[in-house]
Amino acid sequence: VVLTSNSYHMNPLIGALGYHFYEVASGGVTYVLISKRTLHHVRGKHRAATVADYMLLDSPLKKT
Repeated sequence: VVLTSNSYHMNPLIGALGYHFYEVASGGVTYVLISKRTLHHVRGKHRAATVADYMLLDSPLKKT
């Protein structure tokens, strides 16, 4: 059931390494965002890499 339901089992070691998990929506699609940063407000631009169909990995924006 887990394999076909687009749900993910999060390894507790990832949380122990300081990562946080967030549910985000973009264009009517809901994703799980994994980030080292603690996000309180979603304002501005964010960059993320696709890890799986509905899972994103946060990457910091480069300052220019």
